[in-house]
Parts: sequence; structure tokens; C-alpha cells
Amino acid sequence: MLVVSTPELLAKDQGDLWDSGKVASDESIQVEYAGKPLESRTRCHWKVRVWDRDGKALPFSAAACWEMGLLKPDDWRAKWIEFTPATHNKAGDFADAQWIWFAEGNPAERAAAGERFFRHPVSVPVSKTIKRAQFIVTADDAFVLFVNGKEVAKSSGQKDAWRPRRSGSMGARRGASSSTPTRRPCRAPPCARPSL
Repeated sequence: MLVVSTPELLAKDQGDLWDSGKVASDESIQVEYAGKPLESRTRCHWKVRVWDRDGKALPFSAAACWEMGLLKPDDWRAKWIEFTPATHNKAGDFADAQWIWFAEGNPAERAAAGERFFRHPVSVPVSKTIKRAQFIVTADDAFVLFVNGKEVAKSSGQKDAWRPRRSGSMGARRGASSSTPTRRPCRAPPCARPSL
């Protein structure tokens, strides 16, 4: 059995971590590693070959690899993922959402037909980097959602298009003073504020 530190050494049949050589044994599985001591995160590439009853060496197996886990407490260097419960919302959960509308009456009772434009700023500290942001939004009956001028979602515009919620995510971006999702157009009744 050959165990090496790089695929290149494995291709050259050079076992820098362990070369068991030919071993006369009936053990073919669960053979313990008996090479050089391994450190945390060490990536080990290996292959094995057997000899037949006539002593003829068969070709090596396909190359494979394993990676060592974290063996000592000091090897754990991860950081906790930051989480703010007040702004967290599960996909599809509108429990914290609210309808937004202009100061022209109660749209649940009566609202004039027409387009409405809504803006909602979301402040992000400059020192922070957003790895992933999720939004959940709906509107009756049509909307287009923009974030910093870029279209990120829109409804189908069909009747009762507000019933299914639309959700999605945006990739990594550096923090700025604010990100402003803009919904347009939104026909009466009102739009739902996205959960960001």
C-alpha cells in the first residue's frame, strides 16, 4: 500500500508517508495505517495493489484520498457565524412581515387602482461583509424588486399573484451605508415588506 502527500508522488509510486511493500497476509480490509505520524488537516492520497497466487503483481487500484480531522483543541480555528435573532426569518414565514402602503386610507377596505413605488433602506455597517442575504416578498398583483438598482425578483403579474410568496438570495457583497430594495410597480392592495 502506498500513502503519499501529493497526487504527483502517487503517480510516481513514491510513498513518502507510507510504503508497506509486499505483505504476505490474508487481511484485505480494515488494515491499519502504519506510516509516518499525521497532522490535522493532512490530505493523504493512496492506492493499493495485490499479488496473485503465482506471485504476479496486479495493477494498482484507482487513486483515492482521505483528509485527517482536527486532532488537537488548538486546531479548531473556526469563528462563530454571526446571527441576529431580531432580523432572522425562516423561508416562507411572514410572522414578522407587515403590509406597507401610502397615507391615503386603508387599502384593505378601498384603494384606487394604479402603480405605487416603495423604498425600504437596509443599513449594513461598512466593516461587515454579507455572505448571503435572503428576501421574502409578495404583492398584489405585480411587483419588481430592485436592490441598489439591480432587479433581483418579480412576480408573474397574473391574477392573485400575491398568494405565492417569492423568495431568493443574493451573494456576497461588502457592507455599505445602506442597501435599498425598491418594489415597483405595486398595484392596490398593498405590498408586503420583504424580510431581509
